[in-house]
Amino acid sequence: MLFVSGHILESIYVQPAGAVFCAVGAVVGVFALLVGVFGVNFGFLQRRISGRTVWWTVAAVLVVLAGGWAVSLSRALGGVYIR
Repeated sequence: MLFVSGHILESIYVQPAGAVFCAVGAVVGVFALLVGVFGVNFGFLQRRISGRTVWWTVAAVLVVLAGGWAVSLSRALGGVYIR
């Protein structure tokens, strides 16, 4: 909710993984809008997608999730809370 309402730095502080996924979702949304409305063909994206790319993407998502979880866990154990 913080990311969508424009408080991007606060959203990164509260949940880093969520902020990263919101940013990626916004970029994907812009690409989808351009493809859907204007019919733009992004050839550079088609050339880069392969089986190996999918595995690296899944690995990157898992790393971001683990990092966000570790930050949240360390704050909870350290007693830092945001209201």
